Amino acid sequence: MKNRFAVTGFTCFGAFFISSFLKAYLCFALFGAGALISVILLLLKKNTIAVVAVTSAASFLIFGAYSSLFIEPCEKLYGETLTVTGRVKEIGNPDNDTVSLVISGETNNTPVTLSLYTTDSNISVGDKVSFEGRFTPFRNNTNFSERDYNYSKGIFLKAYPVSEIEITEEAGFNPFGFIGAYSEYLKSIVRERLEGDNGALLTAIFFGDKKGLSYDLSSSVRKSGVAHIAAVSGMHLCLIVTILVSLLSCTPLRGRNKLCFGIIAVIILALMVFFNMTASVRRSGIMLIIYYAALLFRRKTAPLNSLGLAVLLIILIEPYAVRDTGLILSLCGTYGAGVLAPALSVKFKDNAFLPIKEALMVSLCASISTLPVASLVFGGVSLLSVPTSLIIYPFFFIALIFMLILAFSGGLLAAPCLFIAGLCAKAIASICSFLGGFDYSFITFPEGIVIPIITIAALIAVPLFMELKRKRLVVASMAVSLCLAATVILIDKIITYDYAIVSVLSDGSGYALSVKTKEGVTVILSEKNEKLCKLTRDIMTEYNTDELGLLCIAKDSDSYIKAFDSIKYRELCTPAEEKTVYTVNDDYKVELENNTVTLDIRGNRFILAPSGTEGLSADFIVYSGYKKAFGNFGSDVTIFSDKRFYNIEDPIAKVINSYYEKAEMHIKLQDSQPMKGMSL
Repeated sequence: MKNRFAVTGFTCFGAFFISSFLKAYLCFALFGAGALISVILLLLKKNTIAVVAVTSAASFLIFGAYSSLFIEPCEKLYGETLTVTGRVKEIGNPDNDTVSLVISGETNNTPVTLSLYTTDSNISVGDKVSFEGRFTPFRNNTNFSERDYNYSKGIFLKAYPVSEIEITEEAGFNPFGFIGAYSEYLKSIVRERLEGDNGALLTAIFFGDKKGLSYDLSSSVRKSGVAHIAAVSGMHLCLIVTILVSLLSCTPLRGRNKLCFGIIAVIILALMVFFNMTASVRRSGIMLIIYYAALLFRRKTAPLNSLGLAVLLIILIEPYAVRDTGLILSLCGTYGAGVLAPALSVKFKDNAFLPIKEALMVSLCASISTLPVASLVFGGVSLLSVPTSLIIYPFFFIALIFMLILAFSGGLLAAPCLFIAGLCAKAIASICSFLGGFDYSFITFPEGIVIPIITIAALIAVPLFMELKRKRLVVASMAVSLCLAATVILIDKIITYDYAIVSVLSDGSGYALSVKTKEGVTVILSEKNEKLCKLTRDIMTEYNTDELGLLCIAKDSDSYIKAFDSIKYRELCTPAEEKTVYTVNDDYKVELENNTVTLDIRGNRFILAPSGTEGLSADFIVYSGYKKAFGNFGSDVTIFSDKRFYNIEDPIAKVINSYYEKAEMHIKLQDSQPMKGMSL
């Protein structure tokens, strides 16, 4: 078999991915079925297909064992309060006053890796700790897929401490902790010397830390299709290693191949730790080590085989990495840039502008290959990703070089390095802001449309390939399918329908309600804060508008929120304004009184109020703030905004928690009689 590592790696990846959604007993059942099919295929001498069947069966068995030993025992601990002992693997800062710890240890004779949130910051990576904690499952919500993110890292439990955290053994010298501390030291230098978006973008580019990015810049980067530059990935590692190898070739060590390979391997491993050992970085590091090892033995590597072997090594060590979107995007992008692009580039007939044409082909193939997954992750696709990538890559490359010099100089050359890298970051930010500002630069997809499109394209392409064995016809059919899908989506975005689309989102305490009609967009917020401002900007991005018709803020606030300065609107409604009733158009009006907002759309009545407000009656009631108990409010649907509760059941009213669940209603406007059309 020509690409045996590729076939084995990707077959194992597919079987693991399917298994990650199944219970252990189902994995074992699939192992039995796969083993039986393998025997039949071997008897029929279908050796190539038999290898795939054997690999699949073995993968189901491995993942079933992993699930029964590690995942399902953790699920049995939900709701328990037990003592945990273990070592700190990772430390993060999700908020200014909170520290998140990843702890690997055991509780009740069960091995666990869990995420712990605490205010105790006097803890280092490698410390041995013990505490009493209450275990809860992770939840996916409208703002963050907490469960998917942690599961992809092999973390299956969340704990809240109910006792003091005792450090029973302080960490000694830990190379992982040392590299992590050095990374934090360099970040502090960047933050001190470069304020604003320039420093934040450099921190995102070189360290993968996006917390400092303003919403405007983050949105521009996403709209222009280069979100990958603000998340440390395999591309970063590959570029840095290429630079370092070029420098090493200029030293007296040039002819000592084994020593050079040892130095390169150590540098790659150190950089993998420096970049937090994300799955995409591990993929790139393994492929680079394979590549330079092949050069040592004067062998040529096949990119597809290297990719398959890297995948196999990663998921055998950490099976749930198959759910890591960064790894999946990295695999797709590497296939496009490393396999598909070179195969197509050989068809260039002349050498004129060859480097430019090859760079264009690499960028185009990588973008097309990552399109399906990126569409699912980002909820849409940028139409400008290829030209934006080609324009910003020179600035990105220069910034990376000078950040590398900063790192190897221990911060001593911070002034000149950050001056040049800062100018490059400013150029990247300006380019992204300009290109991302065009209408329809980013096309959002209606929810649930991407998976059917991929499925239909596969159903068309696979039979054609198996029946006709014509690759060009397969590629053409898939391209036509994708173009038709893009046309349908674009038409859906341009054509206006006579509906009011009402959506309710939450930041975990307050609400953000939007009303979209063909005349424009109205947004109603419970209060002013950074998170609700971000939700507002997300709503504007989804509906492709730069200006709201009406922005209504129910609770007045004296605090100045800078982010709100960038939100444009024609009218503003707050308790401080004299006008409190707004007739937006003939179809609906908004009324604000005592922090309570009433929205009427063709007889469909919404009331938005603080939790605890009594005597409310409407078709839809939206509450903000903490409220544990529910009673009979006389409403058809109660929408709750607090993140403390999930799956709240009410015997009278239907209850939706807008922090965890999407609440969206479609109301027809062309009918003379009110008509409720809900999709909740």
